[in-house]
Amino acid sequence: MTLREELKKPTKTKAQEEAELKRIQEQLEEEAECKKQFKASPIPPSTFQSRLKLIEEKQETRRLNVKEHSKALTKAIQKPFSFDERAKLRRSRSLSALDTKVEKRKDSNIKFYARPMPHHIFDPVVDEKAKEEEAYRQIKIKMRAEQLLAESDLPASMKRHAIHYTDGKIRKVSEKRTKRERT
Repeated sequence: MTLREELKKPTKTKAQEEAELKRIQEQLEEEAECKKQFKASPIPPSTFQSRLKLIEEKQETRRLNVKEHSKALTKAIQKPFSFDERAKLRRSRSLSALDTKVEKRKDSNIKFYARPMPHHIFDPVVDEKAKEEEAYRQIKIKMRAEQLLAESDLPASMKRHAIHYTDGKIRKVSEKRTKRERT
């Protein structure tokens, strides 16, 4: 480098000057911000009010008012059923008729006498006949069950292996009979 260049003051470009000015301004702003004292603002009084409760109370009162209003509207629109009036008339007539019957009974002083029991009900023949009919019924039921079992077929899958299956006492008895007949 030459002497002339060394003696010459270094010149800054316009962009460098702007950048330096900007940096100085930022430093000044930061210092001014640091000098300010921070003071918290007071808590607003609305924070201490329970707004939820107020809203719930308003909703509850509104709901009750709407309910009352709808009941009143329905009652205004509602007409009584025709059969309801007839039923009331019938009830009143029947009650008055019952009252007159009760009064008549009180006046008449008639004693109640029950009819004697028929003697044939206590007869042992009737009891024996009922037992005999029940026994006959049981025998018919048993015979029908045996008949149906004897006539029944095995399911298709069991028919294939019919030798291995037996259906109760009847098949065993029938097998014994066939064995006896063979011998």
